[in-house]
Amino acid sequence: MAMFLFEVDKKDGLKRVVLVNPRTKEKRFTRYSPDDFGESGDSYKLFAGFNNAVVNGALKWSINFGDEYRKFLKSEFKLLALSEEDGEEIVNIKNEYGEIISVQLRYAYDLDCGKKIDKLKEKLIEDVKEKKKEKRNKQYDSIKPYLNEEDFAAIEKLKEKEIVEKRRFFSVSGDYLLAGVHALEERISNLEIDQNEKFIEYFAKVDDVNKPLFFRVVKFAELDNKEEKNWVNAIGVDGLYDFMIQIGSENSTIYLKSLLLSLNRDENVWYFHDFTKSGLDKIQNRNDYFKAIYELQKNGKKGKDAAFEQYRE
Repeated sequence: MAMFLFEVDKKDGLKRVVLVNPRTKEKRFTRYSPDDFGESGDSYKLFAGFNNAVVNGALKWSINFGDEYRKFLKSEFKLLALSEEDGEEIVNIKNEYGEIISVQLRYAYDLDCGKKIDKLKEKLIEDVKEKKKEKRNKQYDSIKPYLNEEDFAAIEKLKEKEIVEKRRFFSVSGDYLLAGVHALEERISNLEIDQNEKFIEYFAKVDDVNKPLFFRVVKFAELDNKEEKNWVNAIGVDGLYDFMIQIGSENSTIYLKSLLLSLNRDENVWYFHDFTKSGLDKIQNRNDYFKAIYELQKNGKKGKDAAFEQYRE
């Protein structure tokens, strides 16, 4: 079934609710005004806000709600069609605890409509996550030819990971009534951010010799389930790549091994990276510099201490 965006048409001093096909822009005028949704018009704002957020998100991610969207619209217009007298009829429904309670028919219809929009919101978020996971896993498959066989298990582990929403506080400006709508829009917007895209972009630029090591360093925190201590993020995928270009392929191989050693020891590699960069301009033989740091690390020194010791000499 086609989905619709809700708008208000103001013509001849009258307000009418209009259903707009977001693909064709075709408009279908209804006989309802925003006030028919509730005396203050707030009910219309909430309904249209949630509907439009859900429909826009579904279109952006090519999500098909199937019959669920038709049921949602039907429930809302069923509510609108209630006369004042019929709406006051007392009916029995089950509450969230499974208890039978008596309520007005209008309230029962309103509750049913709310449940259906919640179901659409939940389906939208879950389907977006699934589509994002599919896209991410295709990205991982695309880099497998450049990795070593021992890295294939790591790729499969990364592909199994579910998409986790990055919860953020959002600012509410203007109409506080629509805070829930804005929160949904922000959730959808945050899910559009492709955290893996930058890695894929720079992985393609890294020389083939260093691609496996680059992969292990950048994806170390994810593979070790330590996203909260992802020090490589502080350096930045682009920052790491730029530094590799600066020091050359051979030194990059040694440096990436040094980073892996520090990561395995749970060290803050941002400090290590910063110390190593600071000493670079003072060093005449860069190859010896990186080799010496790596040897000191293998003998037990922390990465930043090894780098500091070398550029101090």
